[in-house]
Amino acid sequence: MMEIFVLILVLGVVLYVIAPLYSKKEVVVAQSATNKNVYTDFLHQKSFVLQTINDLEFDYQTGKLTEQDRDELVKEQQETLATIETKMKKVSGIDLTNLEQQLEKEISDVKEKLKPKLQCSSCGFICHPGDKFCANCGMKL
Repeated sequence: MMEIFVLILVLGVVLYVIAPLYSKKEVVVAQSATNKNVYTDFLHQKSFVLQTINDLEFDYQTGKLTEQDRDELVKEQQETLATIETKMKKVSGIDLTNLEQQLEKEISDVKEKLKPKLQCSSCGFICHPGDKFCANCGMKL
């Protein structure tokens, strides 16, 4: 009787351990996590390459590298950077150059809205830049 109980317990433990290996949901989660990890790895590689370029510039300024050596090494690092950014684009599906342009446009739009407006000293009406007279009270600006 005790042998049967131990056998059932062992089979239950084995099934409990093996069951996640056959679950399809966990495979999808693992693939999604892998894509995030790959993208994060590319970000770290990009950061490392940019730091290397800064280090090469510093070494040139301190006299450790000749201009020719620096130029060759920086060119290699820039090629590596371009490769990494291409791979990042494939993994994420986002075009970083277009994203930067969109952000720059949005920033310039916000800056334009935040520019100081011309205000009438008489009535306080906000006038357009270039106006010579207040559109509300007619006072000279």
